[in-house]
Amino acid sequence: MHFEFEFLDIIFRFTIFSLLAYKFVSFARQYLIPYLHKEIKAEQDTRLNLIEKDNILISSQHKVETQIRHQQALFDLLEKNIQSWQRLLLAQKNHTEEEFNRIKISIDQKRTLQQKNYSTICTSKEVLPYAISQAEVDLINKYSGQPGKSSFDSLIEKLMETKTKEDA
Repeated sequence: MHFEFEFLDIIFRFTIFSLLAYKFVSFARQYLIPYLHKEIKAEQDTRLNLIEKDNILISSQHKVETQIRHQQALFDLLEKNIQSWQRLLLAQKNHTEEEFNRIKISIDQKRTLQQKNYSTICTSKEVLPYAISQAEVDLINKYSGQPGKSSFDSLIEKLMETKTKEDA
């Protein structure tokens, strides 16, 4: 019987082991597998969120790069416009300076001509009476007693009247 006891002992132990294994499998099915499924789902959700964020970042990066290229193109256009305006203003400035220099030269020439004319008029005013009187004396001496003297005297009187009117 000793043999049977051992046999019963083995069967009892095997039964307890089977029950324990059954409980462990049942425990695993009830708690461990749902927990693992939950963790796997959370990991998948995290991975999907990271993929979505990565896609959003890539999209944002493309938008930023596009905006940078667009702004660079606008900057280049603005720089060309500024250079064009600068050339235009420089050309206008040069044209204005040339016009100013031409006007200045013209005014200087007119001023020189006016000074020359004024000098001539002043000299004429000073010299003309003397020249007329000298010419009168010379003509009287040369033609005194000739018939053209009376017409010459009237000519001199007219010249003197014109001269007097100019002085006034």
